[in-house]
Amino acid sequence: MKTDVVVHSAALTNGSVKRTLSEGSSVYVRIIKKDGNNSYTAAFGGGRFSIKSELPLKPGMGFFTTIRLENNRIVLQQQNVKMIVQDAGLQKINSALDMTGKISDPQLISYFKKMGLTPDEITLSVYNQMRNLEVRFERSAFIKARAIGMKFRGREKAAAVTAYILVQKGIVPSEDAVSEILGGNENMSSCFGETSSFGQKDSNPAREFFKKIFECTDFSDSKAGLLAVFNHTGFKTGGIHAKSNWIKIPFTYTTSDDEEKSGEGSFCAFLNPIEKNAEKFTLLLKFCNHSYGFAVFLKKNVCSRIIISPTEEYELDMAIKDALLEKYPDAEIAFCQPGEFNEFYGGYSEIGFVNGVV
Repeated sequence: MKTDVVVHSAALTNGSVKRTLSEGSSVYVRIIKKDGNNSYTAAFGGGRFSIKSELPLKPGMGFFTTIRLENNRIVLQQQNVKMIVQDAGLQKINSALDMTGKISDPQLISYFKKMGLTPDEITLSVYNQMRNLEVRFERSAFIKARAIGMKFRGREKAAAVTAYILVQKGIVPSEDAVSEILGGNENMSSCFGETSSFGQKDSNPAREFFKKIFECTDFSDSKAGLLAVFNHTGFKTGGIHAKSNWIKIPFTYTTSDDEEKSGEGSFCAFLNPIEKNAEKFTLLLKFCNHSYGFAVFLKKNVCSRIIISPTEEYELDMAIKDALLEKYPDAEIAFCQPGEFNEFYGGYSEIGFVNGVV
């Protein structure tokens, strides 16, 4: 049985391992002895581990295998056979930022340094997006995303995350491209792309838009704007796992209460092309000199969790939370740290590591 594993961590080690074991990398495994019940002692990466194999193994035999992560356990994958490493279960690092928006956990700082990354909140934002997209760790992608993000003063994290998503969508993450995706409602007319129904009496651009996404329509040669290409690429329906990805729809709106007021915002959704639904979405509103950010997480199309980006006005924040609790009494509602929220917010608060050493 071939196993396709969803990856949630970028680096794996045992406390006695002499080198970092990266997910997806190849490692030579030597079977030392049989311990019974399909259990064996094996050596790889400079350390010894207890493993469990689906097929019988012989002491003294050696082979190359690929490191995977499955259900909080290390799995060694060799062709159609998988071996579970029994004594290297995942532990957790709390990756929540402190009140100043900085990384404070020394284990997390050590984790990123071991991976060759700058240990700060920008790296953490990109790392969480990597987990969100369920892609392999590639240091070059992090470096590229960070370099671009640093050019956007005051929006470094959002820009770095956007650049990283562009890389994963196969779009060149130039400074101009990131700026266009991060831009406001000036992109609204180009987010859907060109469709045959535009301009017709009974046209429904939004319906056509989602239809093309769920059909995985190829927009690579489209004359549509960058945002339309962004919205229509990065999805995959083959294999065991669907390839989910982000879309963004900017919008403007007005209110007509006592006096007419206008604002703008963006709706970003993390879409699953197999289930044809959204796993999560974010809503960013700019209105009356305030910015409001919300991340909504869904389970079976039902709201299960809402993360609020604080406005830093306590009474206003509490009023927003109370209103959401009244509307969604069964949902978990919490605030993220100031500066943590971005349009492609993944919502992760923990990072997996093995035996306390990355």
